[in-house]
Amino acid sequence: PVLFVHYGASEHLPLAFLQAQKFNALIALLRDAKGVRQKILGGDDAFLAPDPNETEFAKLYEHLSRNHHSFELQCIARWFALRDYLTNAHFEQCLYLDSDVLLYANAQTEWEYYKQFDFTLCLGTTGHTSFWTRAALEQFCEFVTRIYRDRDVKYQELERIFHEMLAQDLAGGVSDMLLLKMFREQTALKVGEMCEVREGATWDHNLNVADGFDLDGAGIKQIEFHSSMPYGTYRARQGNFAIAWQVRFKSLHFQGGAKRLMGEYAK
Repeated sequence: PVLFVHYGASEHLPLAFLQAQKFNALIALLRDAKGVRQKILGGDDAFLAPDPNETEFAKLYEHLSRNHHSFELQCIARWFALRDYLTNAHFEQCLYLDSDVLLYANAQTEWEYYKQFDFTLCLGTTGHTSFWTRAALEQFCEFVTRIYRDRDVKYQELERIFHEMLAQDLAGGVSDMLLLKMFREQTALKVGEMCEVREGATWDHNLNVADGFDLDGAGIKQIEFHSSMPYGTYRARQGNFAIAWQVRFKSLHFQGGAKRLMGEYAK
């Protein structure tokens, strides 16, 4: 299935959910009690996700970030909610999407390629668009639990990174992205990359970042639609030659302020 986990209500969540429905029949939405009250036109297959503050992990969590405590806890807790849903629903794998991602592909069809991996990430660090097996999710959640429970060298590394960021007056801190990166580097599982260009197509890392693609005047990826599918111009070098070609996006990630544009790109 295609799975979303979202806490609270938002204007962009219905756009992401309904866009995924255009290409996929099996979609589920995990929401907290507050979010469930927001109905989505077109069929809301919503399942209750536990309040992150009332989970077992919350008892272990230590906040090492300049971002709000609830934000970082939610970002980590969603992976536990995703794991529990797959277990209870007896699914062996899923495509997970953040609620600011528009999907232009069928997850089951794409799984035929990605099933060679245990899980996938975007640029090796972020899971906003990622395939997961249930076994990989179980291992990741156990990895995170051990770090915060045992407070061993891995936790000390998190503290070191956060204190270095404070010393440099940098925003952010320890997040699920850092934990995903550490897990990728230390696991024996096979990890796939979503953002590589393969057979003329890719999955978007961040609409606000070039990633080798042309940007428009507003500083976001320049997207053109052909037959309701988004394309961008990708530029690279092969030897002494600069080449450019049209690449189809299977998803677009409207991170941050780009969320306001989602309605224009829902096709």
